[in-house]
Amino acid sequence: MDPRRSRRLVGLRGAASYVLAWAIAGAAVGLVLIVILQDSGRRPERATALPPVREVSLEVAARHARCELRPLQPADALQHAQRGPPGAAARPGFYDRPLASRSLGGALRRGTVLIQYRSDLDAAVVADLRTAQRGLPRATIVAPAARASRFLIQAVSSRRLLGCPRVSPSTLDALRLFRGRFVGERVTR
Repeated sequence: MDPRRSRRLVGLRGAASYVLAWAIAGAAVGLVLIVILQDSGRRPERATALPPVREVSLEVAARHARCELRPLQPADALQHAQRGPPGAAARPGFYDRPLASRSLGGALRRGTVLIQYRSDLDAAVVADLRTAQRGLPRATIVAPAARASRFLIQAVSSRRLLGCPRVSPSTLDALRLFRGRFVGERVTR
């Protein structure tokens, strides 16, 4: 056999084994990614999606839910928290315990929407609030209220309040529309 042809065949075999090694490595990485992504998709909590919003007007949704939609008033505790000295802002997320009003005031000043609920709220509704928080996870805080309130659920932005004394099918629509309208609203001094 010709020595040049022999070197060419050895070179082709070397290139083929090189390509084969990369193909095997790529397949292994792909398999690992598939396993990781499948495991990360499993959630121990309620994984159902919320139904679509039935109403597109916040005012109409609030009226159907029999919620109060109004500007924050000087007597509201969170209005005082926003006017006080700036504290460390609470991070967006779902909380199982009440948060300090100063940290909530700091979050509201930065444009985060706060949804608070009374401790006697039905567990299924709390699970729906957790699911709703996942819709805008970097802009929403859901936490139990620290103080007794006449509202079973309330949503607060830097300047507005939506207070719902009871829960109806329209309440979640009103909360989601409120959040959509007022997220990012900041306090300017």
